[in-house]
This record gives sequence, C-alpha cells and structure tokens, in this order.
Amino acid sequence: MFDHIRPWSAMLQDLRDRIPPRVQIESIRQVPPTPVVSNNNASIVNNPGATAGTLEISGYARSYADVNDFSISIGKSSFINIDETNIKSAELIDAPEITGFVVVKDEKPGSPGGKNVKIKTPKVIKYTIKAGLSTTPATELLQELEKKGATGLGIRLRNIENTGRPRK
Repeated sequence: MFDHIRPWSAMLQDLRDRIPPRVQIESIRQVPPTPVVSNNNASIVNNPGATAGTLEISGYARSYADVNDFSISIGKSSFINIDETNIKSAELIDAPEITGFVVVKDEKPGSPGGKNVKIKTPKVIKYTIKAGLSTTPATELLQELEKKGATGLGIRLRNIENTGRPRK
C-alpha cells in the first residue's frame, strides 16, 4: 500500500530544485491515470503497464530554450517517467502582469515620459509540460524521498521493513 504513495512535499521540492532561473510556474495539475475497461466492458481493471498518472505544469519562460531545458530537467527526476514527459504547448505571447515583466507607465500629464511614451512589453513563452509520474515503488525511492524531506513515508516504510511485514 505505501509503495504507491507519492508525497507531494517531496515531488514539489524536487520540482522546485529543477526550475531554471528564467522560468515561472503558474499552475500544476495532477491528472489521474486513465482506467482500462476489461473486454466485457463490465469492470474497470488496473493496467499494470500504465503510469501513475500525469502532471500538467503550466507557466511562463523567457525563451523556448528555457522551456526545453525545464522539460529535460523534469524528465531527469526520479518521480517522473522520462518517456512520458513532453512539451504539450509553447507559444510566444505578450508578458502578462503576473510574470512581473510588465512596466507600468506614468499617466500624469506633463510629467517626463508621461502619456506620450509607448512601452512595449517583452514577449514570453506560455508553456504547458506534460510529465508522466513514475511507477517506481516508494521503497526504491527511499533515499530520494528522505533527501527531499518526505521523512514520514520513509519512517513508515522502514518500520514495515523492520517488522518483516510485506509492503503491499
């Protein structure tokens, strides 16, 4: 049972460690795995080859190269299946205020640089990266989990191991 738990605290810390300096995350959404319907269409069965679900990470970056670097970095995570990690979308847009790149101009009449100044906001890349969650059992990720601060699950798994009980 504990082998299939993925502590969000550890996954978010791992993701935080992988964000390049010129990339911002706007949202992270977990998409559950797609259930497989058996041949008789009467019951849903677990697909042993299926992923543990996916993450959709959306945000802004200064360049396409930054998005690509972030996608590659995410794929190197122990919590992510590199074969199911890809850039779902990336488009050049005017920087929205949330990015912090927008400069607000002075609107006071008669002030230097007032109404007559046109400010062109920089362009940014709005991206969405899809990353499949790894199906590696938590017992095999024990050191990584503890390194990322998920000590609770590590303690539970070690206690189960010490008592000799099966982990499933």
